[in-house]
Amino acid sequence: KGPDGNEFPISYTFKTSGTALTGTVTSSIGSFDISDGVVKGDSLWFTANIKTMKIKNIGRHYADGDSISLRVGTRSTHTTLKRVVDK
Repeated sequence: KGPDGNEFPISYTFKTSGTALTGTVTSSIGSFDISDGVVKGDSLWFTANIKTMKIKNIGRHYADGDSISLRVGTRSTHTTLKRVVDK
């Protein structure tokens, strides 16, 4: 949900190589690159480069639920990501 309480669907595509994390963030306003991404153990962090904004994200992977919990930006918006497997 966004700061206004409304649903704001976002898809993340993550790619890892060692501890490096890259990928894209896709929403109704477009698709944007992920930069400065790092994975260490269950922790991860990256920057979503959305138009002229650089939004920091900090998260943790929970293997039991196959999900990622993210704190997005300075407002500490919290979201939980669930894996979707392409068919």
